[in-house]
Amino acid sequence: MSDQQSRPASICISDESHLPLMLEMNPAGAASPVRVYFENWQWRDGIRYFWAFNLTEGGPERTFRYDYRDIRPNVLSALEFVEPASAPRQRDQQALLSILDDDQRAHLQTDVALLVSNIADELISVSGGEILRHSRADVAALFTQVFAGATYQYWADTQPPVIRISDDGTLAWVARRVEVRRSSTMTDGLTQQSAFVSAYTSSYQKENGVWKMDSVASTFLP
Repeated sequence: MSDQQSRPASICISDESHLPLMLEMNPAGAASPVRVYFENWQWRDGIRYFWAFNLTEGGPERTFRYDYRDIRPNVLSALEFVEPASAPRQRDQQALLSILDDDQRAHLQTDVALLVSNIADELISVSGGEILRHSRADVAALFTQVFAGATYQYWADTQPPVIRISDDGTLAWVARRVEVRRSSTMTDGLTQQSAFVSAYTSSYQKENGVWKMDSVASTFLP
């Protein structure tokens, strides 16, 4: 292939993992081809990144190694476009936005503990024409099964969530719409892909100054 300056370039892909192993470029002014060797691929927030690479230009004396301390996706969150709350409720709004951010990260990282950390002792769920009551342990057990063998390639808001807080700052509700793409490894070793859009509302009560979700009603786009 060619780079943006029409100079020759090539990339080697692993037959086993289908990930890039080496990129070779010929930039202007370089004494010899520049090669980048990718290493230490890891999942983070539903995306696979290389956490280290070696860059070589010519012999060993021109080899440089780069190791990343941390990597996060450069994704613009819909949470940033939520309509600001009135001054007395801004702290409450930020606390609720933090919970919504936790929910997203919990799915992308399949982190059950993070997901249930913001749930009340009892959660009432409305879905499929039924009203159900769950303890926090019930929710943890449910999502342990949901997350088992799962990888989320995408879990994001399709529009800014709607947040409403009561005048006394003790009750709140949120309306949210998310698009999800995930894969899961079945017991037979096969991988199943799924994608859907869900819109749901959730209510929150403040317990000892901390917001906890106590109900959720969910719908799915056909």
